[in-house]
Amino acid sequence: MTDRFKELDPDRLVHYEGIAHDARYPEVSDVYSQMYTPVKQVREFLKTHTGKPFLLCEFTHSMGNSNGGMYQYIDLEEKESRYQGGFIWDFVDQALLAKNRYGEEYLAYGGDFSERPTDYDFSCNGIVDARRRPYAGKMQEIKYLYQNLRVHVTEDDVRIMNKNLFTGTGEYDCFCTLEQEGRVLKKEKLSTDVAPLQEKVYPLPFSGKELKGEYSITVSFHLKEDLSWEKKGYEVAYDRACSGRLQGSFLHRRGRMKKCRSLHRLPWRKRVPEPGGQEKRNLP
Repeated sequence: MTDRFKELDPDRLVHYEGIAHDARYPEVSDVYSQMYTPVKQVREFLKTHTGKPFLLCEFTHSMGNSNGGMYQYIDLEEKESRYQGGFIWDFVDQALLAKNRYGEEYLAYGGDFSERPTDYDFSCNGIVDARRRPYAGKMQEIKYLYQNLRVHVTEDDVRIMNKNLFTGTGEYDCFCTLEQEGRVLKKEKLSTDVAPLQEKVYPLPFSGKELKGEYSITVSFHLKEDLSWEKKGYEVAYDRACSGRLQGSFLHRRGRMKKCRSLHRLPWRKRVPEPGGQEKRNLP
């Protein structure tokens, strides 16, 4: 089969995950391929298998409250050039639109059609639901990890690493925002011009050192104009650093600010009163 592929299209790589289970015919695949291998084992594999690139044809299974350890794989990409990343399983929940006994529409999955045996909700493992609505927590983490602009913020400056192959940072609007305990104190534009695959350090247009209590500095990049896939102003990359007290603990160590994207980027959920005075979370 590989020979036939090469005959039809000699420039296209052939991927076959089966060689991970049967190594007798390694020439049938142009890449090493595995599923759900922990980062540590991927690193060890690359030390002893140097002949081909490596990818994970499935990883970070996106079922329920998941994708939390994905950053370890992204970090590995920065250190191991032969590690080519992986494919999230899955993009979208696999569910069917059905109606209940009251004629109301709902998304049905395993077991809802009285079939047995069944895997129940195991087909619902997407970063968007079956209606293509994003799961906020998963999408937030994945978008951050996939952004092509790496930003490191300190109290005085920001280091910008442009991972794009063709686009400079001048194509985006860059904003610096100073917040204290949730209140925006300053927001100023920063002119940047970092070429593809380069990095630069810029001084921040303000400082929060004189502030008491907890404060944060966010540097973000936004589209300058409407594109086919999103509107002007859409945030394509960001990072944030915090300093001061928060809930009785210090977020800075030895005078240096600490990254706090996970702490502050999660949207607050509205509390909805229930009958009897109790409250519940209004989750998406």
